[in-house]
Amino acid sequence: LAVPESDWPRVKKPKPPPRGVGPVVELLKVLLKMKCEENDVAQRLVASAADLEHIAGGDTDGVPALRGWRRGVFGEDALALRSGKLALSVERGRIRLDRPGRSGASD
Repeated sequence: LAVPESDWPRVKKPKPPPRGVGPVVELLKVLLKMKCEENDVAQRLVASAADLEHIAGGDTDGVPALRGWRRGVFGEDALALRSGKLALSVERGRIRLDRPGRSGASD
């Protein structure tokens, strides 16, 4: 408490996500939940909220969810969803992955 405020460490505030990424983050959350249930792994082990925001905003450098085993479980499909190469739909009460331009889908 005796240290003057001018000597306090400066903490960089994280840059806020770009406007409009909120709905994309929500879609990524649905995808994450689906992929984690399929692979019987906890969501928090695959991707953090910050990871989802970075992916949604297109800032993918260094995102843990896009490396190693996480990329196989979630990352590849997350990038495909973000780029419009993957769509989510509901069929008989279940989320379905559709890949526009390809025949067939996975659920």
